Amino acid sequence: MPNLPTSNSEENEILKGSISDLKAVVKSLKQISHDNRLTLRSVFYDTIKLTLFRQQRLQKPALAKQEISKLLNLSHFLNVTHACAEAKGELGTLGDISEPQAKEFFFKEVQGTVCDSLGRKVEIPEKAVRCIYKDYQDGGKHNPNPTAYEAFRGKTLAWIRYTLQNSKKILSRNESTVVTFFYCMDFKLFYRDEIGIEKTERVTFLVVAKKEKKSILQPIVFVTSFRFKDYNRFLKAVEKFTPCNK
Repeated sequence: MPNLPTSNSEENEILKGSISDLKAVVKSLKQISHDNRLTLRSVFYDTIKLTLFRQQRLQKPALAKQEISKLLNLSHFLNVTHACAEAKGELGTLGDISEPQAKEFFFKEVQGTVCDSLGRKVEIPEKAVRCIYKDYQDGGKHNPNPTAYEAFRGKTLAWIRYTLQNSKKILSRNESTVVTFFYCMDFKLFYRDEIGIEKTERVTFLVVAKKEKKSILQPIVFVTSFRFKDYNRFLKAVEKFTPCNK
C-alpha cells in the first residue's frame, strides 16, 4: 500500500511535485510534432470516453488497471486504422430511394460473397435485405414491413460491400454461441446548403456480421449496418469490443 500523506504540508509538497511533473510534460509536448500531438490527443481522449462508458455499463466507480490498458489498446487501434472514403460516384448515397428500389439494389449489387481485408469470406445472404427495415413498434427488430423501411438505410446500401472489403478497423466480441464482428469505415458526404454552398459531413458507418462457434467451417455472415453522426455514440457502441487482427 502506498504511503499516505500525514499532514497538510506533506500534501502540499506532493501537489507541488504533481504540478511540476505536469508542467514538464506540457513543456515536452513542444518537442513532439504537430501530427503526433494530434494522435496523442485523439488516443487519450477516446480512452477517457471509453473508460467512462464502460464504468457506466458495468456500474462501477472505477476500473481495474488491466481494463484501462485494454481500453487504451482499443483506442489506439481505432485511431491507427482510421480511414475515410468519399461518398461520390459508386459510393454516393442513392438519393430518395424507395423500398422496392432498395430491395432491387440489394439483390443485384449487395447480395453475394466478399472477402474482408483479412482474407476471410463474408456471406451476404438474401434474407439480409431485412437490414433496410427497423421496426420500433417491435423493439427495433428488422421486420420486413413497408412501414418499417428507413430511407437512410436504403441510401447507404452501396457502402456495405465497400466497408466489408476495405475496412481495417475490424472489432470482435466473443459471445456464448457466436462471435460478432464490427467493420467500421468513415464516409465523407457532400451536399449543398439552402444558398447553394457546398458542405461536407463525416459519418461513421458500421457493418455487423456474425460467425457461429459450433464449427470452424461456419462462414462469417452479414447481419445489418447502421451509421453514426455522433462519434461519442460510436465509441459507446464499440466499448465492449476488442481489435480483430486475424
